[in-house]
Amino acid sequence: MPGAHAKLAPSASARWIPCTGSVAASEGLPPEPSSEYAAEGSVAHEVAAYCLKNDTQAADQVGNVMESDGFTFTVDEEMAEFVQVYVDKVRTRKGEKMIEELLDLREVYGVDLQFGTGDSITMDVEAKQIIVDDLKFGRGIVVYAKDNPQMYSYGAGAFVLLDMLGDWETIKVAIHQPRCGHYDEHVITVQELKEWMSDAQKSAREAIDLIGRSDEEIAAHFVAGPKQCQWCPLKGTCPAAADFAHATIFEGFTDVTQDTPMTTKNPTKLEPEALAVILERLAMIGKWCEAVAEEGLRRVTSDGESVPRHKLVHGKKGARKFEDKAEAEKLLKAARLKVDEMYSRTLMTPTMLGKSLKKRVKLWNKLLPLIVQPDGKPTLAHETDKREAVVTAAVFEDVTEPDYGDLI
Repeated sequence: MPGAHAKLAPSASARWIPCTGSVAASEGLPPEPSSEYAAEGSVAHEVAAYCLKNDTQAADQVGNVMESDGFTFTVDEEMAEFVQVYVDKVRTRKGEKMIEELLDLREVYGVDLQFGTGDSITMDVEAKQIIVDDLKFGRGIVVYAKDNPQMYSYGAGAFVLLDMLGDWETIKVAIHQPRCGHYDEHVITVQELKEWMSDAQKSAREAIDLIGRSDEEIAAHFVAGPKQCQWCPLKGTCPAAADFAHATIFEGFTDVTQDTPMTTKNPTKLEPEALAVILERLAMIGKWCEAVAEEGLRRVTSDGESVPRHKLVHGKKGARKFEDKAEAEKLLKAARLKVDEMYSRTLMTPTMLGKSLKKRVKLWNKLLPLIVQPDGKPTLAHETDKREAVVTAAVFEDVTEPDYGDLI
């Protein structure tokens, strides 16, 4: 299935590596409902796979109507442009490629019914390296390749699949997030990957051993945190996640549930009144979190303060565009380009033109000064974020002694 990621059985999942108890607790749960965002990602994967398999351009599919998980999408210029960024990068890989390859992960985790899909796997025999490229089409959180359990599991699955076909020394895992303007890669040795597999198998065994035990025994193995809980399907019913949220948000607040004692933090077992109290909190929690983010951004951008372990960075870049579209159009017409080489309903974007003009280097070089790409909106990120920190004017404000004349 194009774009499928980590389609793991309920008995084990890439998510359980930092929180082994969630596997046992998730046994028997219905599958998570599809989302429009996930469906759009699947369509983007399908477009990318078709381009790589048939040596075509994403722009050729603009206007195509495609369905995924009950949602219908029309491939537009924006989707085509971002998909093309990924396709172009994969095409630079040297070696034989496998596109949308089903990976058997049973040997990786030591657990049955485990599999995933490698978007692109390249065998670079000369470099003794396997390259696993992964397209993530969302606009959300930027993801990095190093110490990424999903990428390591795909890298391990690719190694198991191709072990006998080369004298492999390293595995390169790469994450493409074109809508975030983000690309990241990490190279891990085969020995390091085998050590990671050993740890993953240990976690899997611990998780499997918990299946069938009491809720209390399972809950004792939960370790909540932003990273492991973010995509966990159990976060809405997990007592450890509830404790984590309460400790973070309500520490120092008066307990508003004192009139309605909350004897359990599992929503499926709450009494109606206790459930109502928690539901009434949800809007406030969301607004409080938004206010914290806005206040942090205000202090850094307006007051020049620093927030520990955070820095100001540009968000995802805007789409490339011509600063003077009329001038670009004039230049292209003077070069006697055919109509379909210039237009896709409107003037083609710089990315699309870059494909049709790849053999006309002089013309492309003349166009380059007309292309601009706005910086993304400033946002606060953790200090481990690889993007360059933004220096604000507030940092360089005059710090000389102020005049307190009117106040004395």
